[in-house]
Amino acid sequence: MKQKWTRNSWLWLVVVLGLFFIASYFFQPYQQKDYPAYLTTSPSPTGVKAFYTYLERELATVKRWNRSPSKLSDQANNEVLVMIEPSVMATEDQIDAYVDFMWHGNTIMLFQRNPDELFGLTTESILYNGEKTIYDKNGDTYEAEVSYRYRLVPNIDDEILIYDNSGPIALKRSFGKGELIVSLFPELGNK
Repeated sequence: MKQKWTRNSWLWLVVVLGLFFIASYFFQPYQQKDYPAYLTTSPSPTGVKAFYTYLERELATVKRWNRSPSKLSDQANNEVLVMIEPSVMATEDQIDAYVDFMWHGNTIMLFQRNPDELFGLTTESILYNGEKTIYDKNGDTYEAEVSYRYRLVPNIDDEILIYDNSGPIALKRSFGKGELIVSLFPELGNK
């Protein structure tokens, strides 16, 4: 015997399905949106946008640089170019333009996990020992999470800015009248 679907049956089916969809919307696990890292426009956990926003608020002349390195100033303007985890490897001509920028009295601040061979920098692999204490150039100590397995190999004339028992984490290197400040830690915010 065939049973006919009544109007009430259809209504209850729609109500149950509707409740199911509403409940699944509210009880599904929250998935955090992924944002691109190391961009001044991205609210990623790396802290780059916050750093840029702070500088923009404090200094009237902060700008994003989206042009070729050959367009950088070749004058001693005491300009600072901040490069955080550059996404592409620079060509020899681009490196020469960056060096020329520094040579004339400007500064590049480079934050990169492993800047090996960039601007003549060298890194070495270390055994990570869970070190939590870092030191500044004055010998003052700080607690920090230092998990990278690389350390900078300084030249004799480099000024070591931050280090731990495994080696230099940040240093300053002169280029003519300017300088390169490099740090192995591109993350500026909390993780």
